[in-house]
Amino acid sequence: MLHTKRSHYFEFFLALLSIMLFTALIYFIVDNQGNKAQIKEIEKEIKNSYNTVMEQNKKAAILLFELQFNHSRITSLLQEASEAPDDQSLGLIKERLYQSLHFKFQSSRQHFPKQQIYLVDGHPLLRLDSPYQSFDKELVYNVGLQKVIKDHVSYSGLSLQDGVYLYRFFFPIFDDHHALIAVAEVGLPLINVQKFLFAKYGAVSQFMFSKRQLLDIRNKWKLYEEAALSDAYYVLKREEKNKKRHLQVTKQEFLRLKATFTEAHKEALLKVDAFSMLEKFKGQEGFINFLPLSNINGDVVGHLFTYAPKPSVTIGKKNRNILLLLVISLFFLLCYYLYRQNENNRNNLSFYKSMIDALPFPVFCKDDKNRYKGANTAFFKHFALAPDLFFADQDKAFDNEPEALQTSATELLDCGGRKYIKESVIDEVGVINLNTSLFVVKKENQQVAGVLGFIVNETREVATQQKLEEALALQTQLMNSLPVGLRIFNRDKQVKLVNKEFEKLSGYKTSQLLDAACEKLFTCMQCSPEVCPLKKAKEESIATHVETIKYNHHGHTKTLSIDFKPIFDDHGVLSGIIEISTDISRTKSLQDKAHELIVADELTGLLNLRGLMSSGENYFRLAQRTKKPFFAIHFDIHGMRKLNHQYGEQAGDALLRDFANILNDTFRDTDLISRIGGDEFVVLLNDSDYTLADSGHFVRLELNIQKYNLQPKNKLKLLIDTGIVQYSSKTHKDLALLLDQCEKLVYEQQLKRNIS
Repeated sequence: MLHTKRSHYFEFFLALLSIMLFTALIYFIVDNQGNKAQIKEIEKEIKNSYNTVMEQNKKAAILLFELQFNHSRITSLLQEASEAPDDQSLGLIKERLYQSLHFKFQSSRQHFPKQQIYLVDGHPLLRLDSPYQSFDKELVYNVGLQKVIKDHVSYSGLSLQDGVYLYRFFFPIFDDHHALIAVAEVGLPLINVQKFLFAKYGAVSQFMFSKRQLLDIRNKWKLYEEAALSDAYYVLKREEKNKKRHLQVTKQEFLRLKATFTEAHKEALLKVDAFSMLEKFKGQEGFINFLPLSNINGDVVGHLFTYAPKPSVTIGKKNRNILLLLVISLFFLLCYYLYRQNENNRNNLSFYKSMIDALPFPVFCKDDKNRYKGANTAFFKHFALAPDLFFADQDKAFDNEPEALQTSATELLDCGGRKYIKESVIDEVGVINLNTSLFVVKKENQQVAGVLGFIVNETREVATQQKLEEALALQTQLMNSLPVGLRIFNRDKQVKLVNKEFEKLSGYKTSQLLDAACEKLFTCMQCSPEVCPLKKAKEESIATHVETIKYNHHGHTKTLSIDFKPIFDDHGVLSGIIEISTDISRTKSLQDKAHELIVADELTGLLNLRGLMSSGENYFRLAQRTKKPFFAIHFDIHGMRKLNHQYGEQAGDALLRDFANILNDTFRDTDLISRIGGDEFVVLLNDSDYTLADSGHFVRLELNIQKYNLQPKNKLKLLIDTGIVQYSSKTHKDLALLLDQCEKLVYEQQLKRNIS
């Protein structure tokens, strides 16, 4: 969307002038001559308004009581409060009751800020607006409260409490057996009632109270004459920045108003019934009403004084000429504004037409009837049309109009509001590739306005794409002919190209590998982000080499030699990474077999002496560094030469293999087990929980040998001499010294056995 910035000073000045003229028009229209019928109707509404509002507030108080106090959880707490044995228990119940009612009170307090609960004996239990007020042990005398306790019915009335006049509503609360257990009071300040009064007619009001209760009606008028009007009880007292809608009556103004009362007015005022009269107040003609206010005992304690101006509006004769001039001025101002808007629209249309004409490709627009409404210069040149051509109002506007341009707005809506049509056109130059784009144009109210379209010549782009595809095909053939696996990653380490050899190595198809991350498929067995060569090639932009083992898609292991090389563009920016994988599984297998022949015993498969010394040195250095327990155990099969001579060397070899299996079953996988000679075996234990109690015994091994000898199938019996030595940093400076000490212990056992 193209946005243009323009000055709005003219619109601002025009709006300001219009507001001034309209304000002046309203000022001269307004007049204070009313209609008697209207006055009587409003007077009747005002007399009924106060009672209606109070009835609504009474219903609201009843609804509040039903929702907030009259349910099982509250009644159970009140039942406990009525039966509380002492003040401490009552205080705990009071706290629980406040917690249950607190959140509901936060919502209801804006209408009924005074809420209290009494016990059935008249004692106050809890004030929600003052929850931490101490428990008053004195009985509260209140007419409404006593009436509810006595008659078990709700009661309401006006009362002065804490210096504020309230409409107090008392409701009995019963238990499941309909026995009175508490009384709830909901207090509505009189000032909260005021905002609902007379707002419809713009009337303003003020409460007038006597200084004390009216016990003698004969002194009533005298008390009213002495009554002060409190500023705290203004009705609709809303002050805005530029407007005041409340009536402020001073003592002198009210005394002057009362001086105009007739005897009939005074008699009506002394009665309970409301009365009204016509009067000018502050120079404005209207009518005044007095509505009686009774307290909770039924005594009249004051009146609600209201004043409403006459609502009728007429035009004075002296203002008609001025009003006519104002109307004519507004008319000319509106005409000038429409003229300026029309000029702006014409200028904008001319500007946009020039802008579209400057586009190098054909652009056109149609209305909702598929009729041409405009086209740029490139459009006429493209179709070899005269610049002043008048399009025909038909399906085919000109002779060589393509079928794609005849698509209507209705057809485009079925396609989602837009359509792209690619076609090839053959002319005397050759093949031309065109891309026609069509869009539905809508108004602000979403009504279809027509079709907008443009045509782009993509011949050069198509030729470039064909060359790229040919180059890519040649590159793919070259990569597939290489005997190594190739995989190319982009800067996000996602696979973008693989060759056939890599498919064979990984076992995955090209469709599975493309756009996948390196760690998702055909991953290294020791894959780790900290040592990832692909990550290093990306972040450090250097070539890396690694030999690793991978599982292919069929679960077979492959030992690979992998090179990662970064790829840079013409500006030296990293554009990708190429991975070259060579299968060295066969070579590694031969190397591993050669290593096994060097360090492994051919008969038993255990380590030989060379393998023991090579691997044992690491265990010995680890024990030196960590100070953890490290043991060397030397075993010698007793009478091996005699067994070979008596039963043959094959039986002796079988016995050696059986003993090797016993050692494998006895010791841990982390222990080093070796055969260092004909019938000599050595085991190295690192970080073992073995406790050296007797240097000639290893209990677990002896138990396993006993099990072996007890089996009837084993004709040859095992008898071994054992030497066990624990590594000491003070005694054993190298592994050979530790092994020599073990061997000496074995010789000592053999000597003792021969002597015995």
